[in-house]
Amino acid sequence: MIDRFTLKYAARRRMFFARPSPYAVTLLFLAITTVVRFIVERLVLKLSEWTEYLMYLLYGRMTSSDAELYSFFQEAWGKSGLIMSRPVYDRTIWLPIVLSLALALLVRCVAVGYDSYCLKVSRGEEARYGELKVGFRFVTKTFVICVVQGVIVAVLTCFLIVPGVIAAYAYRMTVYNMLDHPDWGPIRCMRESRLMMRGHKAQLFLLDLSFLPWYLLCAVTMGILYIWKLPHFTTTYALFYGELCGRSSWDFQDPRPDNAI
Repeated sequence: MIDRFTLKYAARRRMFFARPSPYAVTLLFLAITTVVRFIVERLVLKLSEWTEYLMYLLYGRMTSSDAELYSFFQEAWGKSGLIMSRPVYDRTIWLPIVLSLALALLVRCVAVGYDSYCLKVSRGEEARYGELKVGFRFVTKTFVICVVQGVIVAVLTCFLIVPGVIAAYAYRMTVYNMLDHPDWGPIRCMRESRLMMRGHKAQLFLLDLSFLPWYLLCAVTMGILYIWKLPHFTTTYALFYGELCGRSSWDFQDPRPDNAI
């Protein structure tokens, strides 16, 4: 049984000794991701007509088996002012699509680098700003993992929500496996994560629930509180991974004696 209270305490202790400050690294990480996501949102706006049309086709297909329901859907969709007819094709739409995907992958690579930073902090190892670049060593693996994992979770969620949630929890340790074992392929990282999480999904779910009030407060503060809480969240998850892979949070010595706290 993994004690989440012990993990949270160990995370705060590791963060206290970390240099540079986890808060400074988090601020840099959030600044990068916020700017990139703002650009992606601007690009996606240019695809709004096609997005509405594709959603219309999707929901139309889902409701077409029931004539009454399909008629109601079309009426509601039309009254909302959303597009029901195919937009005029323009080859320039591919530019924002490609740029959006590239920038989304960039954000994910930076996030992998941030996970690497917090993983080192959780182990009392030297962690620098440069850790944010580590994810770019695994661009191909990160892309494959995002696609395969996304497809699996999405397909299972379409049938029933619960299997999709279970699958999402099964693959939560994939990134840490990739960071600890650079020679592993993306599929093996996912498989090992699934094996590690057997019997531990409920514990991770309870750990997520214990952070829920903080997530809500972060949302209320427009994300500003994430500067202080995100490193604690992520370091705690890294310690959870450490417990699963046999590298306990207490296996690493602090760089200073206890009375330094």
